[in-house]
Amino acid sequence: MMGARVRQPYPWKIFGVLFGAGLLATLALLPYLGELSRRIAAHTERPVPHLGIVQIVLALFQSAIFLAFETGFGLLLASRVGLTVPLLSAWLYGRYGQRRLWSVLFRSIVAGLLSASIAVGVLVWVFVPRIPQILAASEYQYPLWKRFLAALYGGIAEEILMRLFVMTLLVWLLSRILHEADGLPSPVALWASNIIAAVLFGLGHLPMGVALGIPVNALVIADAVTVNGVIGATCGWLYINWGFEGAMIAHFCADVVLHVIGPYFVH
Repeated sequence: MMGARVRQPYPWKIFGVLFGAGLLATLALLPYLGELSRRIAAHTERPVPHLGIVQIVLALFQSAIFLAFETGFGLLLASRVGLTVPLLSAWLYGRYGQRRLWSVLFRSIVAGLLSASIAVGVLVWVFVPRIPQILAASEYQYPLWKRFLAALYGGIAEEILMRLFVMTLLVWLLSRILHEADGLPSPVALWASNIIAAVLFGLGHLPMGVALGIPVNALVIADAVTVNGVIGATCGWLYINWGFEGAMIAHFCADVVLHVIGPYFVH
């Protein structure tokens, strides 16, 4: 939920928790990336590149730098535009009083499952019949536990990037001209930022589709933006109204539907 813009000391404890969780989520994604690399190699008829320990460590170090910047800058801007991380704040600092944890959990889980169910329905009934290459890119043959780890990554690392960093940055920029009397962003600034971030989130999935042999055209772009944008906009709505943790929970639940359950309907 948005709060009044009151300058607080930088929330280093929240930074540490989110950065640590994001780093663990990035490590957890590696098995899924291995399956994806093998699928791409099979499609392109190229051998799977062998990454040595040095290359892996360097890649993780680079990811950690980006993650630290996204988390740190996102938290800084969030405090300036009234966006909150209320559950972690209550746990680590005792701020905002007693939080309605179960209320946030219920809303976030329901919103995540519902948005993902809509996304899967649109994918199956609208886009798969028109883009048959989607079937070849299905995760159906990936081990279940690897797909679950991908959902964990989405709920943590992708939310830090897309909501805490990108959406918050957009809110801060738009609030320079679209703000209330107290200086906080107007509803127009909040919702414009939410929609833009959701569209960017959808477009960000296009390169993986291209690597798996799905050609980029207007229909494929509409697929990426619609399927992923529904979930992204839902997470942004939760971020605005119930805090960043709600967006994380919803994204994780949505990715469980998309990565763990959805492939049984799209293969």
